[in-house]
Amino acid sequence: MRSFLIFSWMIFGCITAQASTYQPYSGCIDCFNFNAPSVLGVGSLTSPSIGLIVLDTQSGSFKGYSGVGGWQTLSPGGGLNPAGSVLTFAGATCPTGYVPADGSSYARASLPDLFAAISTLHGDGSSGTSGSSGCPSSTGCFNVPDYRGRFLRGQAPVPAAGIYSNISGSGSATSNNATFSAHGLTNGQKVRMISGALSGLTIGTDYWVIVIDANTLAFATSLANSQALTKAAVSGTNTAAIQAWRDPDGATRVAISANGSTGSSVGSYQADAMQELSGSMPNTAALSGWTGVFKVLSTTAVYNDGGGQPQRNYSFDASYQARTSSETRPANAYVNYCIKY
Repeated sequence: MRSFLIFSWMIFGCITAQASTYQPYSGCIDCFNFNAPSVLGVGSLTSPSIGLIVLDTQSGSFKGYSGVGGWQTLSPGGGLNPAGSVLTFAGATCPTGYVPADGSSYARASLPDLFAAISTLHGDGSSGTSGSSGCPSSTGCFNVPDYRGRFLRGQAPVPAAGIYSNISGSGSATSNNATFSAHGLTNGQKVRMISGALSGLTIGTDYWVIVIDANTLAFATSLANSQALTKAAVSGTNTAAIQAWRDPDGATRVAISANGSTGSSVGSYQADAMQELSGSMPNTAALSGWTGVFKVLSTTAVYNDGGGQPQRNYSFDASYQARTSSETRPANAYVNYCIKY
């Protein structure tokens, strides 16, 4: 019977402003009134039955017990989304059951389900705008995430066995080049050797790739060496397995609010940056051979150095190679990020 009640509640009805009253839609078939029992905190219930629906007067929301999934909040506007879910919302204000993901500090007791879900991953509540009385404070408060003006990025753990798909080597290294068929990597990408063997590389160590072709890589010991095409010496049979870093600067991530998560953990923050641009010039007299961000501004010599070599003006500007602005960003549109409590 309880399963039927849950199905009917979800499909045919809605919760009205009256605390524990179920009001069916007009015209529905086999309608009934359903009054959920009230409890002061679902933690007071021992061995609840799967499908039980109650009004939790401690949090002011309806909750249903799903067994393995535990208690799920069924408050208006929140649906079955668990506390801590982030909603992308096109309206100007967050719907009922959600608060703005704006870094505000809330009392842990005021949003118990949300605090249980995110704890102090986004800050211990000692900073930020006050979301409830007595906050911000390092005692009894916590921060919601501050996603204003920021793009969200899936957590990227440090490469390790079983974390990402391995890119496997084969054959034997020649001229410091090694076969990694269909590797899909780009120049300067950071990788970590996970297992296997390739003389010159060490398991657990990071390298930066030099792409020879779609199936062949060389390795450098730094990004600068990769850009300079300075290869690390490798030789012998190649059984190495490597993984690409999905956030090569993950170690530099900082807390979004005071005493929140850092590094490659949920809740950490990373400032904007632009991928490094580079170029080269053969000499100041040359009319050709300038690459990347370098460009000859004039083909006429502006003065003579006394040795018969013409000299020309030159400049460095990223806009020769990329669209530029005051920040690095993709095309975007504003929305509100709201977090379920």
